[in-house]
Formats: sequence, C-alpha cells, structure tokens
Amino acid sequence: MLEKSTMQEAVGSIFTRLGKMRQCDDCPICGEPMYVFVNPETGKDRSMPACMACGHKEARKDAPTNESESINWQLKANKSDALGYMRHSSVITDPDVYNKKFSNFITRTKEQEEAKAVAKRVVDDMMTGETVHAIFTGPTGTGKSHLAMACLWEVLERSWFKQHVMFVDFRELLTKTKQGFHDDAAFKQYSQFVADEIQKADVVVIDDLGSEAGDDVGSYQSSQYNMDVATRIFQGRANKNTIVTTNRSGKELKKIYGSRVISRMSAHTQNHVMLFEGMPDHRLEGMKA
Repeated sequence: MLEKSTMQEAVGSIFTRLGKMRQCDDCPICGEPMYVFVNPETGKDRSMPACMACGHKEARKDAPTNESESINWQLKANKSDALGYMRHSSVITDPDVYNKKFSNFITRTKEQEEAKAVAKRVVDDMMTGETVHAIFTGPTGTGKSHLAMACLWEVLERSWFKQHVMFVDFRELLTKTKQGFHDDAAFKQYSQFVADEIQKADVVVIDDLGSEAGDDVGSYQSSQYNMDVATRIFQGRANKNTIVTTNRSGKELKKIYGSRVISRMSAHTQNHVMLFEGMPDHRLEGMKA
C-alpha cells in the first residue's frame, strides 16, 4: 500500500501530466509540494496553491483581512454577480435602458412626481417581503419603462445586490423565440429561458406587454403561442415580484391574452397600479426648440 505522501505525489503527477494541475511552492506547514488547478484550455490557474499532504491552502491575495474589508469584498462580489445576471438574462432592444434610474427621472409635472412616488412605494413594499405585482400603464414615451428599470436598480442597491433582477421586452422575447422555430439551438435556449430564468428571478419587469398587437387591437387576436408564453410567465410569477408596463387598458389586455392571464398578472396589484396620463413624451423633450 502506498504511503500517504507517495500517493499524493502520484495523484499530483497524473493531474499534472493531464494539464489539469501544476506543481508550485513547497507547503510552509509540512514541506510537501503544493499544487494549483489549471484550466487546460487557457493554461491559467483556477485555484490557489494547496497541499495534498496536510490540507493547507494559500489565502487569496485580495481576501479581506478585517470586518470592514470583508463587507466591501462581499458587496463587490454580490454586485458583480447581480449585474452579470441582469445583463445576461434580460431581453432588451436598447442597452440605454440600463441607464434609467430614479436619480435621472426628471419630474416637471405633478403627474410625473406621483408616478415616481408610486414606483418608489413599489420598491418599499417589495423590500418588506410583500409580494408585489405592479402595473404601469399609459401612452408611449411617458416614462413607464424608465421607472420600471429604476425600480430594479433600487432593489439591487437596497438588497446589497443579493437579489437577481431582469428586464424583459415582451415583444422582443416573442420575436426571438419565433426566430428560433428555424433554429433549434436558439429555440431551445429561449424556451428554457422563458420556463426557467423568468420564473426564478427575484424581480422581473415585463415591458411593453400587448405591443405585439400594434395599432389594430380592436380586431387583434393573439396567437396560441403568444398566449402560451404569457401564461407561462405569469403562472411562474404568481407569488414573485413583477412589474408590468403596457400601453393597453385592462379591457384590451383581457381581449389579447384572456381573463386567466390577466387575473394572474393582477393578483397582488393593490396600491401598485399607476396610470401615466397627462404626461409629456420624454422622447420628444430633447427635440423641442
């Protein structure tokens, strides 16, 4: 039977030959060689040096050394994870949406101030643990998407980036999934996305719901596929925080998606519905002389 040190050397030697480990410095505790796991494709280290004989492992050079550093280090790690999740999982048409925050939502009218207050109350209630289904409805360009994205940023910051959030342009999601009908890989990716990520995230914005109907909502009949996607989303979000923005009235949404979808969407909307009426189109303000 091999002695422990001999066995460790044999294991290290095998993994080194396979390109999955490399030998580095001797262990400061027992003097045996330490090893580092290596990415065989890039050749870069994947771990800190560790000793197979006594179990000693070198600490990361950037590891925190006191409580204050530990908190900052954890916040940095949380932030990196949360922002990576948001940008990877979200479905958007314009990356500028990520720049929308409460701090740059300009309020020039009483209606805009009220809308901002409702959006902040939505976040306040979410942070208490209450399940919130918020609906921001009104004409195009009045700031619904801006405030919805601002809510996501506020949730991230107030949770110390421990929550996962995502922003989903509903029309773009439908477009991408339909493109996937001719691309098995894309279809599988987005089908899984709809069934999994949207349902798992802590807070989700479903932006521009009903926009696929265009201007002819009076005679528009949603396809079975569109209704199935909407049903899966709101069924999966039944007890999770969700913000919906739409240009449609409740009556129009019911006509497009049916009563069941709308019932699930509005289950937790008490005091969380904002009608964006009488507000200027934000997109035109910069064009005025």
